[in-house]
Amino acid sequence: MSSNERAIGLAKIAENAQVAVSTVSRALRNSPEIHPKTRKRILREAQALGYETGGRARGRNPSLPTQILVLTAGEEPPRGYMTGLSQASIGQNVTLNFHSCPAKDAVNLLQPDKIPVALKQGLAAGAILIYRWPAAVAEQIARQLPTVSIVHTYPSIPADTIGIQESGGIALLVEHLRGLGHKRIGFFGLCPELSWSRARYGAYVDALIGAGLPILPDATFRIGLRKDNGTLFPVDFSDRIDAIVKQVRSGVSAWIAPDEGVAYALEAALLGQGIRIPEDVSVVGFHRHPNHPPNTPLVTSVSVDVEQMAKLAIKQILSRQEDPDQEHLALLVPCKFAPGESTGPCR
Repeated sequence: MSSNERAIGLAKIAENAQVAVSTVSRALRNSPEIHPKTRKRILREAQALGYETGGRARGRNPSLPTQILVLTAGEEPPRGYMTGLSQASIGQNVTLNFHSCPAKDAVNLLQPDKIPVALKQGLAAGAILIYRWPAAVAEQIARQLPTVSIVHTYPSIPADTIGIQESGGIALLVEHLRGLGHKRIGFFGLCPELSWSRARYGAYVDALIGAGLPILPDATFRIGLRKDNGTLFPVDFSDRIDAIVKQVRSGVSAWIAPDEGVAYALEAALLGQGIRIPEDVSVVGFHRHPNHPPNTPLVTSVSVDVEQMAKLAIKQILSRQEDPDQEHLALLVPCKFAPGESTGPCR
């Protein structure tokens, strides 16, 4: 087999030439946007790796499976993500390479002794990021490979996002609470480090304004990522439970949390203070979890088709391989109302 027939990906050329994949694509198509010296360096690397450089570059051999690196930080991915990724990979001749690390160690992913083999050896044709990764790590990966982030957004980083229609989901919850007579609705769990938490808080403010309900600054509570494990959990209420109870006693009859895990933590804290749910106060979460903690009411929430999100992630990786220069996208999956036991009429 001649060198021109070997299946070598654009990502490997980009790595060797120390440029972005999109730059390689444009250079191999003789784009005038590429500086002649840069193009010469790219052509030299492409020829060494078996690419034809007269005209459009050849892609990977379609008979060989495309390897996609799936990176998770902090916890195991939800079963739905795994199912969706697996189902999508079968029909697309895709091999999935999973790599997981604790959130507190995510910043070291690209260190020589930590980097995944598929990334180190240039075997991966794309990367899917699940959960929040340090921006610097996400940027390095995205500049080397076509990259899709599930849920978390990274401003100014060349990656696609498969997200959730936060505004639609929060609007469903606010409308549900308003229908039960709740007019003073607080927000617990704004985490500045998490893009989805910020987005859901923004959607909460927008929904309150749209519903003609008051915004309550004193009933907005922030939480931060824990220093010991780099995640939100377990949520620490030690310095704010008294303030939350005070808001409940002063008439805040319902609370929105940006995540079901946060909602269940809030339920447990309120129950521990003798506040009944939903008799005394209603609580809603976001993004239905498969596990329901014992001794707390099933939280009213919204659900998201995570299998569909995972399938879209693979589809977008493959699409970007075909057209590296396409604009980066944010594809949003809608929410559905998920009734529970944690909401009731305002009293």
